[in-house]
Amino acid sequence: MLAAAALWPARLAGPLDGAPLDAPTEAVIIGLLLPALIWFHPAALREWAVRALIVVLLLWKGVTAATLAQDGWCLLF
Repeated sequence: MLAAAALWPARLAGPLDGAPLDAPTEAVIIGLLLPALIWFHPAALREWAVRALIVVLLLWKGVTAATLAQDGWCLLF
C-alpha cells in the first residue's frame, strides 16, 4: 500500500505528487528513502501511525482524483 500511495499520480502538482518522479526530491524520497526504510526497518510499517498516514494519503489521492481537474503545466499552455 505504501508503494501505491507514494507512486499514484496526484491531481494537484506539488511535493510528492507521485509518478512521474520529475523532481530530484521526489526521486530521492520515493526512489531511495522509502525502499531503504522498508529494507532496514520493516517494523516501521507495523506502526499504527504509519499505517494511518498511508491510508490518509490513499484517501486524499482518491478523493482528489474523483473531484478535481488535472493541475499542471500541460493545462496552462
